[in-house]
Amino acid sequence: MLTASELVERAFAAYASGDIAGMLELVDADLEWTYLDPALAYPRPKACHGRDELEGVLTHLAEHGTRFLVGEVRARGNKVMAELRVPVHSHDPELLEVEDRWNVVTAEGGRIVKLRDFRTRLGALRFLNRDADA
Repeated sequence: MLTASELVERAFAAYASGDIAGMLELVDADLEWTYLDPALAYPRPKACHGRDELEGVLTHLAEHGTRFLVGEVRARGNKVMAELRVPVHSHDPELLEVEDRWNVVTAEGGRIVKLRDFRTRLGALRFLNRDADA
């Protein structure tokens, strides 16, 4: 069985390569997910439930060309914090900015069962450490 870090890295790599179905195979059908819309500067958290809802959002993002690279990954038990580097196109075609987003993922039984989005590394790190100690 994959470690939590390996599971997260494999899932995010699948999405980054355009393989949404491959990512979803690693996600539990009853996923609990707190989503922050990357298109908004200050999004409100949205509570989502289930793999189908995740599929809808991922498909929408992919259709609009939203991709990401995985940066820092830090595990603590069955929880993993992952940095998602999202390219942002500016008005200047020579300039490509990158916006960081953060996820804390919980893995159980070889599947992703919880996913929580964060706007900052500090927020994700605090949640990873607090949640792991609870």
